[in-house]
Formats: sequence, C-alpha cells, structure tokens
Amino acid sequence: CFDSTRGALYALAHIWCGRLFCLRHHWRNVRRICAATSFWLLAKAGLDFQISNSKAANWRDIMVAGCLASVINTLGIGWMLGLDTTTMTGYLLGDVSGLFACMFILMLTFKALRIRHAQS
Repeated sequence: CFDSTRGALYALAHIWCGRLFCLRHHWRNVRRICAATSFWLLAKAGLDFQISNSKAANWRDIMVAGCLASVINTLGIGWMLGLDTTTMTGYLLGDVSGLFACMFILMLTFKALRIRHAQS
C-alpha cells in the first residue's frame, strides 16, 4: 500500500513515463498499483479498511475496493494500449465478474472451513 501521497505520485509518474516513451510492454505496471491505489483513494475519502481484533474484514468493503481497482486497471490499460471504449467495457465487465466469482468461491470455501472446524 501507499503510505503517503508521495508513493502514489511516484507510481503514477512511472506509468506516465512508460506511456511517454512508448514502452507498451510495461502495461503490467498498471496492474501492480491498482489495488493499492484503490485502498489509498478510499482511505483518503474517509473509509477505514484497517483490520483489528475488534473489527473483522467486511466483504462489501473488499468488493468496493476491488471494483474501484478494476476501473483503475481498465482505464490504465486502455490508455497504455490505446484501446477503444467497447474493448475497455468488455475488459471491465470481465474483470469485475472475475472479482465476484473469486469472492464467491472464497466465501464458500471459508464457510465450509468454519463448518468443518465447528464439527471437530
């Protein structure tokens, strides 16, 4: 995660330089900062995602951050690769549906583990 605005600016400068020098194979750098940037933006907006002993992780918060990361990812990759709006929309829908599918599978897995642990 970004500890400060400075870290976010360094990451954005790195992506901008990649675009400036036409290093199109560096589109993977966009993916690396999407989750951290979304949590940072939501923290700046006043949402607290800190997990402690008294506060468990909320799946809705994770989904909000994941959807925001998907939007940032789609915009960044679309900008870096020069994609059209239709392709970017399909990419966003695929990214968000993958997020929902993975979260659903994780929720089922953790529920089965809780049931198994309670039975033993």
